[in-house]
Amino acid sequence: MLRKLFRYDFKAIARTQVPALFALLCITVIGCLNAGVLCVSASHDAGLLAMLSASGFVLTVTTFAGIIMVMSLLIYVRFYKSMVTAEAYTTFTLPAKPSQILTAKFLSAIVWNAVIMAAYIAAVLLLALTMAACIDSTGFAEVTDEIRKIGRTLGINGGTVILFVLSAAISSASQILQIFTAILTGASLVRRHKALAAVGMIFVINFAVNLAGSAFGFVSGNALATSAAAVTQLGTTLTAMLLPQTVLYAVIAVVCWLVCVWVMRNKVNLE
Repeated sequence: MLRKLFRYDFKAIARTQVPALFALLCITVIGCLNAGVLCVSASHDAGLLAMLSASGFVLTVTTFAGIIMVMSLLIYVRFYKSMVTAEAYTTFTLPAKPSQILTAKFLSAIVWNAVIMAAYIAAVLLLALTMAACIDSTGFAEVTDEIRKIGRTLGINGGTVILFVLSAAISSASQILQIFTAILTGASLVRRHKALAAVGMIFVINFAVNLAGSAFGFVSGNALATSAAAVTQLGTTLTAMLLPQTVLYAVIAVVCWLVCVWVMRNKVNLE
């Protein structure tokens, strides 16, 4: 049943994400062409054309960010519609436990968030490589080599990188569950204006999480400061900072998961 739920939700999200990905592809192609014009105009001292191309390049990057924000928002709009609107009647009549429904929606959100992030990184890298190819590919390779040398000098090893990726993944999962919790709790507290209640609850939960993060970060920061003399490499410092942050977000994710399941089982208002 979980597989069927995941497949259905994944396809439902895809109806909005695939057109958005196509739009991102089109903007990327336009951005690469614009980057090529920018390089050519700069090398030939074409001031006006270079200025227009630079403005177009900035607009392209800004459009990237806008598309990514819209794509992320569409995931939560889909969750809202399927959980607290008229469509939720169909959702909750399925022969599945609340935890299974939540798991399917959580996994589909995680996968689509990963797709969105991968598409964004690929688009930015393609733009950067286009600029590097236009300017000087040898120079780009030299800069990359210097970055590697700096990383080795600062002690950023494979373990630190793995911890960073793990921390980012747990943080992303925690953020998804926080928004799910806000939508469910906000919509369960009111009969009308559920969308506004859900948005308001997002701000409340975000404030509470940031407050907890600040307090937790202050404590861990003091502990780190007391051992600053022993911390001689950036990699060690990052590890000392990422570990407590990762634990905190993992705990928040678990709490949000339990709250979501409880609200789905007892408090969801479908009136």
